[in-house]
Amino acid sequence: MPGAPEQVPAVDKHVPVSGVLGADYPGLRPEVLVAPGDRVLAGDTLFRDRHRPDIVITAPQGGTITKVSLGARRRLSVIEIEAGDAPPRRFEPHAEGHAAIVSLLLASGLWTALTARPFGRIPDPDVVPDAIFVSAYDTAPLAADMDVALAGAEEVLQRGLAALEHLTEGPVYLCQGPGAPLVQPRGRVRVERFRGPHPAGLPGTHVDRL
Repeated sequence: MPGAPEQVPAVDKHVPVSGVLGADYPGLRPEVLVAPGDRVLAGDTLFRDRHRPDIVITAPQGGTITKVSLGARRRLSVIEIEAGDAPPRRFEPHAEGHAAIVSLLLASGLWTALTARPFGRIPDPDVVPDAIFVSAYDTAPLAADMDVALAGAEEVLQRGLAALEHLTEGPVYLCQGPGAPLVQPRGRVRVERFRGPHPAGLPGTHVDRL
C-alpha cells in the first residue's frame, strides 16, 4: 500500500473497558488474584507467576473487574476492567541501587516490560544481565515515529536509563535512528544509531551488531 500513516503525538483518551491478555506473557504461569466484581486501582496486582511470585501483572487502569476468562487447560485468556475514576497507585523509590530498583519494578508490574534474550521471556530477577538494550527505533511497516512518540519525555527517558544502570554492570545501550541523540550519554549509557530498512530497528539486530 502506498503512503505512510500520519504521525501525531499521543493524546489521553478515555478507555471504557481495558483487557489484560494472558497470551502477552509467554512462559508465565498465572495465579489470578482478582474476581469479577472486585474494584481495583491502576497498579493493583491482577495475577502473579506461580513459579516466581515476585513477578506480578498490574491493572493498567482503575475500575471494576467485569470478566476473568480461562481458556484451554485453565490458562488465563483475559481479564477485563471497566474504567472507574479512582486515582492510580503510586510507586516511589525509597533507595538507590540494584535491589531497590528491582523491587520497585517488580512491585509496580513494570518488570514484565523487560525481555530476556534469546528466548523472549520475562527475565529472572536474580540474574544480572551482561548488557541492557533500550529500543527507540522501529522500522516495522506502519510503525510509530519514535521522535514523535518520545517528544517532551526526554527527561523521563534520561531518568529511566539511569535507573536501568543499576540492573547491570555492563553498558545500557539506547538504540535510536539517525539524527541528534535522544539523551545525553552519561555513566554507562551509550547512544547507538542505526539506519536502513527493516529489520534495522529490531532489538535482535542491535544485539547482533553491538
